[in-house]
This record gives sequence, C-alpha cells and structure tokens, in this order.
Amino acid sequence: MMLKKSPVKRTFGNERICRMCGVRKPLTDFYKNKSTSRKRDYICKLCDKEINRIRNHKLSCAVMGITLEQYDATLKKQNGRCAICQIKRRLIKDHNHITGKFRGLLCYSCNVRLGWYENRIDVVEKYRGN
Repeated sequence: MMLKKSPVKRTFGNERICRMCGVRKPLTDFYKNKSTSRKRDYICKLCDKEINRIRNHKLSCAVMGITLEQYDATLKKQNGRCAICQIKRRLIKDHNHITGKFRGLLCYSCNVRLGWYENRIDVVEKYRGN
C-alpha cells in the first residue's frame, strides 16, 4: 500500500480524502494529529488499522522465524482450518515454547488446550495411569 501524494486538494470543509484508499470521508474518520493543517491525520482510521494489522502480522512471523510465504503455504495446506480440530476459525501461529519453532496454525481454543497440556503433562499422565 502506497500513500497517494499529490498537490491535489485533499481537505474540503469537514471532510478529507484518505491518502491510502482515496475515499472522501468526514474528519471524524481520521485520527487527531496536531502536526497537520486540519489537526487530523492523512490516512483514515480503517486504513490505519489495516496498516497496523499487516505490520503486526509481518512482525509476529519474523519473531517465529517464518516468512509470509511460509505462513501462506501453511494456511493453504491446512485449508484455512485449525490443524487440530479442523474448524474454520481465526487462526493463531502455534510454536514450541522450548525451541521457538513454528508448528502450524491453531484456533484459540486448541492453542490454549495444547499449551495447558504441554505445561501439565505430568498431571495428565498421572491421571491416565501411566
């Protein structure tokens, strides 16, 4: 996503054109920014949210040592479903807490349960009679 910079007028009374999406919106759809002429940002709140979502996604992939291409390949391999329950939900990047190695994509419920099980394996094994 590139910012659209041009000498074209972008503010009209109580409206402004977002430099990201190019849509004319009310000033209330832009975050406050004291350094701009109308005291509002040049990118609308929706575009700003999307920029931050993409930035956070890239950062979390980098922290786990995977590329966006590896993430996309895993998502495609799992058909957009949780690797454990196979339900289509919002997915979380699962990793081994000891090695930090990326294992796959899980829904929140399965990720929490797996984490609990891994941290309390002694209790589970004792219950199972092993």
